[in-house]
Amino acid sequence: MMDGPRIGAIPSAPMHCGNAHHERELIAPEENTHQTWPKALITHRHPIQQAVAEAVTAGQTAFMPDVLAAFSASYDDSIRQGLAENPRRVPAGDKKRGRVKQPKTRHL
Repeated sequence: MMDGPRIGAIPSAPMHCGNAHHERELIAPEENTHQTWPKALITHRHPIQQAVAEAVTAGQTAFMPDVLAAFSASYDDSIRQGLAENPRRVPAGDKKRGRVKQPKTRHL
């Protein structure tokens, strides 16, 4: 039996250590490419962090499915927008070997 996180489980405090790093990673493409999806992800993260803090204070260990679905839907919209603005590069007709280098924003 696997002991992994439950779906909708509220992350523990050590899992939040990368939040500042993630925001820095999103600020750079916003400033360099002037795309809007990084800002949407940043602003989306703050209500989730607040909801996690409130839930932990209330003694909850997981979000209700409807709350989790609402967070997931808006997050997924931002991800879809980012993928649309950064399409996968395809190899040129004469290139036969190796991967095509993708833009950094594609990997976020």
